[in-house]
Amino acid sequence: MDINTARRVLEGVLRSSEELQKLLPILKERCSPEEYDAYLKAIAAVIAEAGLELTNRITEEHPELDAELDARVEEERRRLKP
Repeated sequence: MDINTARRVLEGVLRSSEELQKLLPILKERCSPEEYDAYLKAIAAVIAEAGLELTNRITEEHPELDAELDARVEEERRRLKP
């Protein structure tokens, strides 16, 4: 895969993870604690699987994207920090 396509795939992984994370407050508000816990674990598993199956594969093929990904994750952490 060429590097530009790899970047687009990584962007898709990050966007989908972000969208799934946005569901957590809604689920917490509208579900029982047991239901919320189940959904929380399921969302975490989906995000982790995407990381393993897509992100790791891409950064192995294009190691230079690893630094870009780290910077993006750090930027997101700073944005979400209270």
